[in-house]
Amino acid sequence: MGRSIGFVEDLKGLKKFLHYSKKLLHPDGIILLDSLDLRLTERPEHLAYQARNLKLGRYIGEIELQMEYKGYLGEPFKLLHVDPDTLNKLAQETGWFCNILDKEENGSYLAKIFNS
Repeated sequence: MGRSIGFVEDLKGLKKFLHYSKKLLHPDGIILLDSLDLRLTERPEHLAYQARNLKLGRYIGEIELQMEYKGYLGEPFKLLHVDPDTLNKLAQETGWFCNILDKEENGSYLAKIFNS
């Protein structure tokens, strides 16, 4: 899974996306997305990053990345990994329902966002 919702960058961006999608989609339309539940990690470097985010007042899944290839450094960018519980909460707050369709052991999951 490619963690397709990551492009929204942060929780504020996710909420904005859900509001905007409500206006665009047909009432029977759905959103299929995948993400990663970072709460399942046991890797010390990931736990340290999450603790740093919390200390800075950020959500644990707000990631800042910068790519390098053959000495060329790209522009920094943000990516969101949202856990299923937070996704469900934000979906409800914006008038959607959320079902988790599939979960993998590594924390990857597939979700369906839909109207009632």
